[in-house]
Amino acid sequence: MASLTSADIRALEQTRQRLFQLTNSLGSLQHNLHTNDPLPSWTSLQSLATIISQNLLSISQHLNSHHDLFSSIGVYPLPEFPGRTQENLLGQLLRKKLEPNVEDWVDQGRKTATELREGRKGLTEQGLVELWDWAGRAANEEARSREWADDFTLEERRMGVENVTTGLRRRLDRDDDEESDEEAWEKETGGSSEMDVDQTSDSAGSEVNPIQPNRPPLPMDDILRFLSIGVEPKNMVDGRLG
Repeated sequence: MASLTSADIRALEQTRQRLFQLTNSLGSLQHNLHTNDPLPSWTSLQSLATIISQNLLSISQHLNSHHDLFSSIGVYPLPEFPGRTQENLLGQLLRKKLEPNVEDWVDQGRKTATELREGRKGLTEQGLVELWDWAGRAANEEARSREWADDFTLEERRMGVENVTTGLRRRLDRDDDEESDEEAWEKETGGSSEMDVDQTSDSAGSEVNPIQPNRPPLPMDDILRFLSIGVEPKNMVDGRLG
């Protein structure tokens, strides 16, 4: 193609600026989730999400308005680019096809946009009413078909309870006149039915961390942070609550 004009260069520079703003917004959100204790408020997270959404919309509109230019530009490295030391970066910059996971996102977005343009926005109000009306009856019928007081499901009964692996020492499907677990324990150990609790050691020789009922519960923010990004609570010591 011909040499780039000043307007073309300006469009490229605006693309770089918009991508830079989006990267900063995403980095700010990630930083707040990783470092803030307690977690940021919902209003703060909503503000960051709004900024990211606006950045994405701005980039999308900019790319669409300069589609002809960006689709005809050929990218190549200059002789002074450190291709040997920056081979991975060079490969990313010269990549012509999207990565597989990104292609899936693009296909899903295009499919959603097509459905919206064609007017398929989901169920109508009457459709939702009919769906919930059916769901209530179907759930009740399924609930009545189950034996909730039994230790096994109907499917497990049909295939034979002896083939079911429960992971328990005691038998679930036993007669009432059979001895209980406590009675069996008394015969084996000669002790009383009351449970004696003492501090034992595991196979590695380390002591089991005793239960402390007076310890305050973990804050909900610590639990959510551990579930979302794997950061252990501050009072964790050697993998245990300290």
